[in-house]
Amino acid sequence: MPGIAYRAGDGRVVRTARRPAVDIDGIPRPDWTLFDVDQYFEITDAPSAFGVEEGENATWRTMPVSTARGCVFSCTFCHIVYQHDPYRHRKTEAIVEEVGVAIDTYGANYVNFWDDLTFYKLSQAEKVVDGLLASGHQFAWSAAVRTDLFGNPKIPYEKRLEVAHKFKQAGCVALGYSLESGNQQILELMNKRIRADWFAEQVAILREAGITSNTSVVFGYPIETRDTIRETFAMCESVGVYPSVGFLLPLPDTGMYTYALENGHIRDENAFLDSITERQDICLNMTQMQDQEILDEITRGCGRLNEQLGLGLSEESYVRTGGYRKHTKPRNEGRPERNENDVSFNYSNQMFDMGPEDGRE
Repeated sequence: MPGIAYRAGDGRVVRTARRPAVDIDGIPRPDWTLFDVDQYFEITDAPSAFGVEEGENATWRTMPVSTARGCVFSCTFCHIVYQHDPYRHRKTEAIVEEVGVAIDTYGANYVNFWDDLTFYKLSQAEKVVDGLLASGHQFAWSAAVRTDLFGNPKIPYEKRLEVAHKFKQAGCVALGYSLESGNQQILELMNKRIRADWFAEQVAILREAGITSNTSVVFGYPIETRDTIRETFAMCESVGVYPSVGFLLPLPDTGMYTYALENGHIRDENAFLDSITERQDICLNMTQMQDQEILDEITRGCGRLNEQLGLGLSEESYVRTGGYRKHTKPRNEGRPERNENDVSFNYSNQMFDMGPEDGRE
């Protein structure tokens, strides 16, 4: 049987061949009747509704919808469940149908498209958004993208802005995407396949469209210095975005885990894996700086941003802010409104052609 591991009678751990990736359009959508949905709403509504304010006239009922599995890219720090599977995206009609069930059956008015990567290129994203517009569903939503979705200059600025406005019209209030580092050399070590200045371009486009940007950064690559940390904060300051701060956490089956093993930073794998906590702790320092030097520089950078943006964070919460809602101000208030439209949608089966149209090689 593929895709399992077991301990044989002689004590050996046996792993069978990897199972083939499933067709995610063949997987039934979640059966929410098995859950206490009212309790779910009670717990998750406000914390999960990124990009909107909670108030008297805006009570958010939030549900997750998964649109994709995996990622097209292979960043050297990133470990995902579908690490060795191809990126797969559900058909637009299936996504629209599940959104409709969330709205009509459970009264949801906010959907988190809960994916490692919801949209990997602009043409694919536009097809999905056109489908949402054509459905007439009225709801707010957020999704996970990359800095090159709207920041890649190989696509004309006017086109990127046009699609961003479509996002907003379809109900998008927030997008999560990572800067990771303001230093280009570190971005290359991460295998991000982006340029740092694309981040500023994307923030500007989304801001013009009225969409909130949630971003994160990773400190601690081996060539990290005080200057590279300052570069990253300078980028955030230039666009007025407070990031979720994390530290490089080498996990098995990633490029940086292999680097840590090969360079003697991890000598006992079991001891290391037992010791790690989460991304907001320095679990393994592979830089030439002491832990406190890194933390001091980050504290200064966060302090400047906190003051610039008037967030009122305490120094103790600069890194552990308590979530994006604590440090990112929505670009709109209340439930989004949009006009009815007569956009027709072509449900193309060729959604994932990695052609030159989006400037990707």
